[in-house]
Amino acid sequence: MPSEKKSKVKSTLVRYMKNASVPINIYEFVDRVHNILYKREGAGGLDAAKRLLPIIGYIAKKAREQGGAEQTVVSVVKYMLEDVRRARDQELIPFIMVLSSHVSDEAVKKFLQSMADAIRGLGHATLEEVLKTIEENTDVQKALIHYDALGALFEKMVYEAFKGGAGQYLTHRNLVIAMREIAWAQFEAEGISPANVKVYDPCAGSARFLTFWLEKIVKAFPEHREPSRLRDYAEKHLFATDLFEEMVSISSVNMMIYGNGVSNIFRADATNHFGPIVNLKASREFLKSFREKWDSVKRGARATSTVVVESIEHLEKNTYRFADILLEGLERKTVEVDVASDEFLGFTAMVHALRKDEGALIALEGLKDLVRLAELPPIAYLLKKRWSERNSGVRRGFDLVLTNPPMGRAGRGEGRGELLISDKDTLAQYALAQNVWLHDMSRGELQELAKKLGTPANPERVADKLGREWVTPEDYGSYTYKLVLRDSELGWSYTIYYDSGLEPVLLHDKLPIQVVMLEQFLRVVRLGGKVFTVIDVGVLNNPGDEWVRRLLFTAKHTPVKAKLKAVIELPHGAFYYTGAGTKTALLFYERVEDIPDDYEFFVALAEHVGYDIHSKDAEPTKENDLPLIIAEYLKWIGREPEYYDKCLEEWKKERTCSWWVQEFEVVR
Repeated sequence: MPSEKKSKVKSTLVRYMKNASVPINIYEFVDRVHNILYKREGAGGLDAAKRLLPIIGYIAKKAREQGGAEQTVVSVVKYMLEDVRRARDQELIPFIMVLSSHVSDEAVKKFLQSMADAIRGLGHATLEEVLKTIEENTDVQKALIHYDALGALFEKMVYEAFKGGAGQYLTHRNLVIAMREIAWAQFEAEGISPANVKVYDPCAGSARFLTFWLEKIVKAFPEHREPSRLRDYAEKHLFATDLFEEMVSISSVNMMIYGNGVSNIFRADATNHFGPIVNLKASREFLKSFREKWDSVKRGARATSTVVVESIEHLEKNTYRFADILLEGLERKTVEVDVASDEFLGFTAMVHALRKDEGALIALEGLKDLVRLAELPPIAYLLKKRWSERNSGVRRGFDLVLTNPPMGRAGRGEGRGELLISDKDTLAQYALAQNVWLHDMSRGELQELAKKLGTPANPERVADKLGREWVTPEDYGSYTYKLVLRDSELGWSYTIYYDSGLEPVLLHDKLPIQVVMLEQFLRVVRLGGKVFTVIDVGVLNNPGDEWVRRLLFTAKHTPVKAKLKAVIELPHGAFYYTGAGTKTALLFYERVEDIPDDYEFFVALAEHVGYDIHSKDAEPTKENDLPLIIAEYLKWIGREPEYYDKCLEEWKKERTCSWWVQEFEVVR
C-alpha cells in the first residue's frame, strides 16, 4: 500500500478584514441586479441568470476586444445606454445567436434560444437600470476585465439556479486555483509545457476550471493574448462535457467571453463511454436488420428526408463491416472491438444519426433500444471523432482531467437516487461493477467459489489460487459471451461479460456516480496523464469503500491503473455556500502502466480555505491554508518556490501568505 507524506499545514482561522485585499464586492452587485430583475420582471434563479449572463458576457467581451481597461467597460456601457432598444435587439440578441451557431446539441440551442427570448422580452427600463448599476460601480467595471473577478461574478449569478441539485456543486475559485497551480507545477516538474497540456472537464458546470486554466495560459504565455491565437489555443487544448443543457449553455457563454473554445463543449453523459455497443442484444438485432433492410429503409428515407440520407450514407460501409465483426464474434462467443476503429465509430455514428428517423426506428429491430445510449454522443466517439477534429492528439487521450463531479450517494429528488447508477448498460462499462473484493464476500459466497476452485474457503487461500484478491464473472464462470473492448491508441483493454440472453453479468447492482467517475477519468487520459478532482471524503475514508480504494489504487489486474499524487482534505463546510454539507477532499492521481508496491504521496489538511465556510455567500477570510499547501507540494516535487520561507513564516503568524494575496486577490 502507498504511504502518506504529510505537509505541515493544519490550522484554525479568523475573518478577513473588510476591504483589506479584495476591494471588489461582486456579491453585492449581483444581489442588487437580481433585485432589479425580480422587482421589474419577476425573474429569479435561472430566469434571472438567462437575462443577466448575456448582458455581462457581451459587455466583458466587447471591452476586451477594445483594449481591456476599465474605461472600455464604461464606453461600452455608455454606448448601450444611448439606445437600450438597439442594445437589446442589435447587440445582445445577435451575441447569443452567434454563440448558438457554435454548438451542435439541439437541447443547448433550445436553451440559448430561450435566453435570447428572455432578452427579447426584457423591458427597456430594466435593461437601463442594470446598465446604470454597472456604470456607477467602478468595482464591477474592474471585475468585468479581470478573469478571476469575472469568474466570481459568474459563480454568484448561477449559484441560486444550480446549488447542489443532482450533486451539482459549483467550485469556489480558491479551490480551482489550488488545483490548477498544483497540476501546472507537476507538468513543469516533468518537463512538459502547460501550454501543450490538453485539459478536459467532464462535469463542466460554468466551465470555471477551463477559464481559470486559460487565464493562467494568458499570464504565462503572453503571445496567446491575441484574440485569434487565444481562440486557436482554446479550440485545441480545452474540452468539456456536462449532462445538463443549462450548464452547457452557461459554460459556452463563459468560454465565449474568455476566448472561445465553445465548439469543444458538448452535452454528454460522462459515465457513458462506449455507447450503444454495450447493449449487445440490441446491437445484434440492429445489425442483422441493417444487413437485410438498410437499402429499403434508405430509399424510404430519401423520399422523405434527403438531408438525413446524405449525412449518413458515408457511414454505411463501416456499419456493414462492423456487422461482420460483431455477428461473427458472437458465433465464437467472444466479440473483439477496437473503439478507435472506423467500423466501431461508424456504427456509433449511424445509431446516433438514425435516432430521430421514424422510418428507421420502426423498420430496424433493436434501434430504439440502442438510441438510449446514443441520444447524447458517447465519450469514446467524442474523443475519437469530434474533439480530435481540431487536435488529432486528443485521440490518444487527455493530459489532464480537472473537474468536480456530482458528489454524494442520494439526491434531493423524490426517489433520492439520481446520484446512484443502477442502469445495467452503464454499470457494465466499469470494472468497479464487475469485480468483488474477496474480503467483502459472504461466507456462503466464499464457500461456493472455494469449492469451484478446489481450495479452502478463506480469502487468503482463494486469493492465492486466483492470483489476486478480486473475483470477476470469469472466475464464477457465470457468463456465455464476452465483449472485449480495447483502445489501441490509449493502450487499454476492457471486458464485459454477458449471460446466454446477452444481458450484462454484474457483481454490483448500483454505484455512486462519483465512484465510477474515478475509473472513467483514467480511461480518457493518456498513460502518465493526470486527474485532479473533488471527491466526497467518505470514498477515501469509509471502511465500506475500502474495496473502491483498493481496486482503483492497488489492484494490478484492472484495465487502467492509478497512482496517487496528493490528497488534500478540505474543512467540513467547504461547499456550504452551495447548500451542500458533504465533507470533501481534492484528489490528485495519474494513470500508470504498473502500480508500485510501495510509494509516497502528498497529504495535507486545509482547515481554512480563504472564505467563510459558514457563510452562504462564501465571504472572503484572511486566513487561508491553500497557499502554503501549494508551496509545500512544489517543495515536495523538487520545485521549492522562492516565496516558500516567507510564506511559511507568514502562515505561522497570520495563517495567510502574501504571495497568494498579491497574485490572486488584488485587482490591479
